[in-house]
Amino acid sequence: MHKKWKKFEQVVAAIHVAENSGATATWNDHINGRQFDVVIRFKFQFYEYLTLIECRDEQRRVEAGDVDAFVTKSRDAGANKAIIVSSAGFQSGAKTIADRHNIELYTLTEIHDMPEGALADTLVSVLVLVPDGFWKTGTREVIYLSKNPKQREFEINNIPLIGMGPLKLIDILKPYSQLIAPFDIPGAPKFGGDFPLATKVPQRKAITLQLNTKIRFPNSSTEIPVSHVLLTYWMQDARVIQPSFAPTQYQYKNERTDKSTTIDASKLKLQYETKVEPGKFYLDPQTNYFYYCESIKKKGALLYLIYSYQNGQFVQGKAIVPESEDNTFVEITDRVEIEKMNILYLQVKEKDKQFADTPEAKAWAEDTAE
Repeated sequence: MHKKWKKFEQVVAAIHVAENSGATATWNDHINGRQFDVVIRFKFQFYEYLTLIECRDEQRRVEAGDVDAFVTKSRDAGANKAIIVSSAGFQSGAKTIADRHNIELYTLTEIHDMPEGALADTLVSVLVLVPDGFWKTGTREVIYLSKNPKQREFEINNIPLIGMGPLKLIDILKPYSQLIAPFDIPGAPKFGGDFPLATKVPQRKAITLQLNTKIRFPNSSTEIPVSHVLLTYWMQDARVIQPSFAPTQYQYKNERTDKSTTIDASKLKLQYETKVEPGKFYLDPQTNYFYYCESIKKKGALLYLIYSYQNGQFVQGKAIVPESEDNTFVEITDRVEIEKMNILYLQVKEKDKQFADTPEAKAWAEDTAE
């Protein structure tokens, strides 16, 4: 989802706006009929400056031809400064052309450094067990779990195995972990079997379920017949982590000077060209939370939080968002995505009705009244 809404470009723009007080940024802008990913404009004393940025959020390194093309493109637009930002770096030929034409080259990467003292001296061996999905009954079609770690955690804890009593997916993982672990796991029963023990080499295994077992994903009414659970597991060495908080950071490296700057992501304000309107769905790309705008009030937009995963739980709610924060959201326009969001919106609306007569709900309504 983040790639669809060009988060890479937004981070690049936020970095340059933060560096240049009073600067303004636009995205997917056009100058003299030519498109630019990020356009930064700012004024210093009597002069106005134009910075044009090309963003390459790709797996391959930027080539010489890409830089050469941007030289002509930025000059035609009258840029005072031209910059190419890559997530994968640059080829040596690209740097040669950039030096010749004074094009700035930067590499932007996301880093998650542990704070000093976060890692203890204790080294432990841990079992990593990842449920990938299910085989649909009678086929080898795989019904995958979500790739989003928070959503996957929620699914593991809440997908029921219909036909196997009150069991959920998490309930069959616990005894299986004892079966494959090369050591005893407290609280998990020990029993025999012919499953290979976990090693440092990842292994994949299909666990046979009872006949006529079905699953139902959270927030869905569809029951899917399944025959097996697919698991990947391995042993991994890890150091014990002391309780601490490691904020997301970005490393912004000037490839021509080899100078790097570390930027705290929490200090960047990502902004989008969005005006929140009633009847539309929105995404907050920084949190990956989804919203629906119910109405516009004097204090701001009434938004229903219809889709979020927080601390392994599925969370919904509502809030008033001031007009000044409109540009932190991106409108959802994909028809299929809107249909999914509409189902969740109806769910949260129904929950809201059930609590409408509570003292908390009445106090909230009075506080946000016109």
